[in-house]
Amino acid sequence: MYNFRGNEEWKNRFLESVENGDVQKIKGTIKRVDGIIINLDESNLLDDVRCDSQCTENEEVFNFGEMYVGSAEIKVRLSDENTNLIKNGELKLHFGTTEDIWIPLGVWDIVSVERESGDLMTIKGYDHLNRLNKPVTSNIVGKIPIRDVLRQVTKDAGVEFAQTVEEIQKLTSDLLDLTSENRAYGTKFLDTCWNEVKTIAQLIGGFAFANREGKIEFRKFSSTPVLTIPAEKRFSAKISDYIYNVRNVSYTDIYGNTVTYTRNRDHIAQLGFSDNKYIRETEKDTSSAYHQNLRYLANTFHYSWTPGTIEYYGNPALDVGDMVSIEGGVNGENKSSNFLITHISWQFRGPQTLVSAGIQETGTVVSSGNSSGGAVTSYTTVNTTSNISVVELRTYTGEVFGSERMVAKGGFSSCRETWVFIDCTLIISGDGLISTAVYLNGIAQALCPKTTLHNGEFSTLHFNLPVNVSGGTHQVRISVCGNADIADIQAFVWGQEVTEESPEITNENDYIYIVGNGLTTVVDYIGKSLYPQIPDDLGGGKTQYIEKNSFTDSEIESVYIPDGVTEIR
Repeated sequence: MYNFRGNEEWKNRFLESVENGDVQKIKGTIKRVDGIIINLDESNLLDDVRCDSQCTENEEVFNFGEMYVGSAEIKVRLSDENTNLIKNGELKLHFGTTEDIWIPLGVWDIVSVERESGDLMTIKGYDHLNRLNKPVTSNIVGKIPIRDVLRQVTKDAGVEFAQTVEEIQKLTSDLLDLTSENRAYGTKFLDTCWNEVKTIAQLIGGFAFANREGKIEFRKFSSTPVLTIPAEKRFSAKISDYIYNVRNVSYTDIYGNTVTYTRNRDHIAQLGFSDNKYIRETEKDTSSAYHQNLRYLANTFHYSWTPGTIEYYGNPALDVGDMVSIEGGVNGENKSSNFLITHISWQFRGPQTLVSAGIQETGTVVSSGNSSGGAVTSYTTVNTTSNISVVELRTYTGEVFGSERMVAKGGFSSCRETWVFIDCTLIISGDGLISTAVYLNGIAQALCPKTTLHNGEFSTLHFNLPVNVSGGTHQVRISVCGNADIADIQAFVWGQEVTEESPEITNENDYIYIVGNGLTTVVDYIGKSLYPQIPDDLGGGKTQYIEKNSFTDSEIESVYIPDGVTEIR
């Protein structure tokens, strides 16, 4: 998890604000190829911001010493910018929930810029790990220690490393000597900067990634949970029925010799890698060769976790390699389980997906309790998933003239406290500033998405507002202010087990009405239901007419009219 520069007060305030569902903010910069800086904020940066990173090449299968290029995608409005000057530039993003605490999300090299319509652009970038896909230019042969490797990679790939060799060695608890030319060295450079960095990541039993400042950093996997994710904050969870832990580590050298160090027969997973120039034979007998390194790597994984995938409201301070605690609802039991993050997909003001890799579904495990090595048996993954429900709001298109006008409304219920998302997409045209407002139970929310239109141009305005609500019934209203024409609108509320407010049956005592010639006219509504359903028959007559002022003095949210009504007059 991001360390907030060691400031515990900042960290606690930030985590509390995320937990409370405070309004999220985002800002950033684009550095063009000519050095000019473009500032990004709510005025030109849309909500469609996505970041993705992982530390296992196969999303579902765990191994150490792997690397994966992270990516980011944003949508911005930049009317006068040349896309050719933005491509190959640099993107930086920061996230916050208060004005004084901002955390860096990352640094990415911009690889594509596409202008969609008008001033709307989609920009995609890869993090600095992608720079390692370059050849090593040195052909030196001899003793080449890790210190010289870091220098050469910095020169050839144009990257910075976050740690010195001494700091990388500390990751091994000083059990490995990475600074001595007589211990950790190779006799030649590998073909690419990528492979050079990967061999070091394998050696320490961790992984390499591009950190939030864009520097290449080596990291060990966390063994202690840094955050607890309760069941009510999750949208869904798919958790395996086995606990992942390492039974042994296997290494195959360039001659095809394979050596395995077994740590514990009760564990189920075997990790393997091959041909690492820093691991040399320590004995003439290949059965005991590489023993020191393999023992270190096997004992590195003295902890365990439950693999799976969860989707929840999100915390951008989490990093790949963090361990979190999944509270309640795991495998149908009300207990906690450790969950090692090996893949994060984060979406601004949207759900966050966390993946914890394990063993391939087609693999096998060695069952414990058999001194002869255990019987090989297949395993079955059992998943537990929470239901996500969607409640569609009633929407109203048409023109807006300056003052605020309601464009969507509706109600929903939740059986307990939970997080919901109010999601709205508007297709609008107009001229000038167009702003929106969201009201929950009559209270204006801090999020006020807005856009600026020019000369009647069409635009899409989308927002996704996370809100923590208590159990019970809730009302949502969305309004628009400005000179605009709402061509189309879709709005809904989604979350764990929310339900739409359904119509309530009412009776004769809830209405004042007139009966004539077997037909009934509703004159006034005096009932208390917010969602009344008018009966098909009132006072012995067929309900056919409704006076237009019948519900003017009531507080109803909607009325359900029977099919027999032919006129509202």
